[in-house]
Amino acid sequence: MMRGIDLTRPIDYLDASFRYFKEQERHMTRTCVCDVLLLMFDGVLRFSEDGVSYELHPGEYHIQKQGSYQTGDRVSNAPKYLYLHFKGEWTENAPNLPCCGTFDLQKLKPSMEALDELYHSGATKVAQLAKVYEIFALLSQTPNPHTIANEVARFIENASEVSLQELSNEFHFSKNHIINLFKAEYGMTPVEYSNNHKLKKAERLLEVTSNSVKQIADACGFHDYAYFYKLFCRKNGVSPVKWRQERRM
Repeated sequence: MMRGIDLTRPIDYLDASFRYFKEQERHMTRTCVCDVLLLMFDGVLRFSEDGVSYELHPGEYHIQKQGSYQTGDRVSNAPKYLYLHFKGEWTENAPNLPCCGTFDLQKLKPSMEALDELYHSGATKVAQLAKVYEIFALLSQTPNPHTIANEVARFIENASEVSLQELSNEFHFSKNHIINLFKAEYGMTPVEYSNNHKLKKAERLLEVTSNSVKQIADACGFHDYAYFYKLFCRKNGVSPVKWRQERRM
C-alpha cells in the first residue's frame, strides 16, 4: 500500500485557508515545517518536492510531508486550492490516506468552504477539527482502483484463513505471480497483509473484551500462539498483555 497518513491516529490540526494564485505566480520555495494537505478546485498548481515534479489539477489532492523541500520551479496556471496545515503519523499500513490521489470535488467542496469560513471567523478549534476529520473521512472514502491486487486484499480480509494456494486457485495465477502483483502495490506479501489484518483484529479484541490472549489469538486465526506472540511483539514493540494494559489506563 502507498505510504500515507495513519487514519487510526489523532491528527494535530493547525490551520487552514483557501489560497488563490495570481497569473504567472509560482509555488514558494520552502522546507515544510508541518504536513500540508492541498485540495485543488481550480487552475493548475506546479511544484517540485524533494526533486520530484508534481502538477495538480481540480479534484486532485496532495500531502506535502513535514521536512520535505518544495520549489516553484515552474509557473502555475492560477490555481485555487484549500491548504490544511497539520501534523500526522505516516504509515504504509492500512487504513491510511495515501499521499496523493483524487476526490469528488462536488461532494467535498462544501466541507472545504465550511472549514475556510470557520478558520477565518475565529471558530473554536473543536469546531474546526470536526470539519477537518470530516474532510479526511470523505477523502478516505475514495474507492481504490480496480486491480487484481485490490481484489486479493479484499479476499484476504473476508477470509478467516487463506493460503497462497487458495489465492492461486481463486485468481488463476501462479503463487509467485500473485506475490509479485501484490507486493508491487502493497509493499508486502499476501501472507504479511493477512497477518497484519488479523493482528489489527486482535488489537481491537484486546482493547474491548476481557477474553484471554490465547482465546483472542484463536479467534483471529492464529492457532500457533507462539507465532502470534512473536508477530504481535514485532509489530507493536510490546506484548499483548502490555498492549491491553496501556489501552485501559
